[in-house]
Amino acid sequence: METAPNYWLIRSPYQHRTWDDCLMRNLFRLQGIRNAEASRNVGQMRVGDQALYYNNIGEKAIYGLLEISKAPYADPTANEAKWMAVDAIPIQTFDPPIQLETLKTVSELADCALLTRPRLSVAKLEERMLQTIVLHA
Repeated sequence: METAPNYWLIRSPYQHRTWDDCLMRNLFRLQGIRNAEASRNVGQMRVGDQALYYNNIGEKAIYGLLEISKAPYADPTANEAKWMAVDAIPIQTFDPPIQLETLKTVSELADCALLTRPRLSVAKLEERMLQTIVLHA
């Protein structure tokens, strides 16, 4: 029996990696996360889950939608096995990107981690939140 996908918000921790880089490589490798809660969230991801890609370099915005393409694995940049990494591929670009300031005005997103936990790099989203955000694309 196939399970429904989970939905995530990934706040790119990389100063030098943009959505265009993800598109060019057709890959987003999330590694280097050293927050316990965010790393646990990475460890819960499954192939087929979807994640919104948020970056606050330049415009604070959601640039696209990723699909998890490889099950979580030990982060190759870490010395300890407790840190996790995951690979994803871009599946949808939001053009123009969905601005953070716009999302702050949407009452249905008042409890969204993007707004309530602005420093958490990986957070689980309810499907309704993902759909609400995508509607603003």
